[in-house]
Amino acid sequence: MYEMYKLAKVTSEMRLFNLHVIRVSKSRWTGSGRLKTNTGVTILCSWRDDNLHHEGVAIILKKSVERSLLEWKPVNKRLICARLKGKHVNMNIIQCYTPTNNSREKDQNNFYSQLQKKMGITPCHNQIIVMEDLNAKVGNDNTDFERVMGKHGMEIRNDNGERLVEFCAMNNLMIGGPSSYIKTPTS
Repeated sequence: MYEMYKLAKVTSEMRLFNLHVIRVSKSRWTGSGRLKTNTGVTILCSWRDDNLHHEGVAIILKKSVERSLLEWKPVNKRLICARLKGKHVNMNIIQCYTPTNNSREKDQNNFYSQLQKKMGITPCHNQIIVMEDLNAKVGNDNTDFERVMGKHGMEIRNDNGERLVEFCAMNNLMIGGPSSYIKTPTS
């Protein structure tokens, strides 16, 4: 997404497929902020503070969804949070980009510590959706994690996959697809 024409391509695809919210990992922009395109799409960004054009995350909202935006917060180059007004419950979106399996354990621990901190301050009566590029393979062995991952994991679980299923279990999240983890509100 470093080149601006790529943003135009993404927002064009967003309109074509009638998508309301898109997550972006590795946006490669610098700084952080809120942008509005001339087509009315809103981009919430959390980027690096240097000029290296690596990493970065963003949430792109369709014009009709942007009106529901209650608040948002760029956390760092790997995390951004947004809260949307819902009809029955509010929705908290956490977009993240996890360090790869080859990253230092210190960096991985720091990332999950920050992610857990965001989970801890999210109201339990809100729906929580963690959208990600978690660089994880959860594998097909769901022993002790049936509720978290169901029966449809693939391949063999890697270290990030292990961290992910444990994080989901600890936070009562369910793996809802290849890139989202959902917690429904408690009564």
